Amino acid sequence: MIWLYRLLIIPALILSGPYYVYRMLRRGGYSRVFHHKLGGITTRTKQAGVKRIWIQAVSMGESQALRPILEAWRDDPSVEVVMTTTNSAALTFIEDAYKDLIVAAGMFPIDFVLFSRRAWKTVQPDLVILMETEVWPEHIQQAVNRKVPVALINGRLSDRSFQHYQSFKPAAAWLFNRLSLILAATAQDQTRFAGLVSDPSRIHETGNIKLDAAVDAPLHPNELDAIRKELGFTSPQAGKTPAVILGSSTWPGEEDILIEALQEARASRKDVRLLIVPRHAERGKEIAQRLEKQAYPWHQRSISRQAEEGCCIYLADTVGELKRLTQVANLVFIGKSLPPHTEGQTPIEAAAFGRTIITGPGMSNFRSIVDSLVANDACLQLDSPEEVQSAIIELLNQPDRRQQLATNAQAWHQANLGATRRTLERLKRLLP
Repeated sequence: MIWLYRLLIIPALILSGPYYVYRMLRRGGYSRVFHHKLGGITTRTKQAGVKRIWIQAVSMGESQALRPILEAWRDDPSVEVVMTTTNSAALTFIEDAYKDLIVAAGMFPIDFVLFSRRAWKTVQPDLVILMETEVWPEHIQQAVNRKVPVALINGRLSDRSFQHYQSFKPAAAWLFNRLSLILAATAQDQTRFAGLVSDPSRIHETGNIKLDAAVDAPLHPNELDAIRKELGFTSPQAGKTPAVILGSSTWPGEEDILIEALQEARASRKDVRLLIVPRHAERGKEIAQRLEKQAYPWHQRSISRQAEEGCCIYLADTVGELKRLTQVANLVFIGKSLPPHTEGQTPIEAAAFGRTIITGPGMSNFRSIVDSLVANDACLQLDSPEEVQSAIIELLNQPDRRQQLATNAQAWHQANLGATRRTLERLKRLLP
């Protein structure tokens, strides 16, 4: 099967190469580490008696979620970690936030035998950890060749991924059967993985480690006031604080829905502000062009952090600040959930900080989480953009109902902690 994959990937690389080069140039940040994509990862020489773990996390959210696990290994001199990602912004975050927790960071190599084998010769791991959906055939084959165990942690199979694997079940079975351990984020994920492997005993539900990673000490009220002043979200009336709607990790089209909701709310003389944090910061110019066509004062963070007092719409087109900015919001709309988008972004941080959560119908990547939140009256999931707008207006008029949803969300989060401990217990058994 690996030979078939190697044959198929050559034309795939040739055909898709120009597109991915364009994406890398558009997003930026790849020039200094492009040699990593060709297997040229740099790390220090492996020390005798030290077990090296190679962790691959696709992007920012997965990278941030790994902090509790990295901190658990920090004080163990017999373990060291090399961490890779496929996202330039995530790499910058890893290099800065985890410099004292890992021995090297890099871009994950293109999953072709020449590049993958070259990276493996440098990294020389004793355990490979893949995060959520990062299942790379050549990477796994290199581990099999060297008899290195591979664990998939926080494993997820969205509706789309599961249907895709079901359509190519022999290939999926070949791939997942080569994993030493699969730690599923939810019971639904565990059931789905079990249908793709010959030995379901290697699959365990350990919970979602993002729930643990979302636990940060809440900002002090003085810090929250400072952020509001920076955003220009201050009221001319002493002692009054404007209500803030947050568009959390929004995708194209969703900003328009939120702007229209803001306009309707302010038309009824409510002091409401809108904070937009797009999923991809490079969309800042596109969103700014949309904001220029509406009447309310607005500000773009990538140009300057400080907005003028009385700002109504703040575009936070920067990276790595969502968790901090979430704490100034009263009501959070979760992005990538309105048509045509179907996958959804994570609602976990909003729940952890006790914020009122609204989503559209498309939350397939977080289906079990949203289902659980809704079942605990901790989130509103609506079927259309019109319903989302109506719910925002209604909740702005119902502070008691808004607080009830927020309190329930935080209680739900507290009740679902502990995935990091369960994950570490399983991983320790794999270290040779």
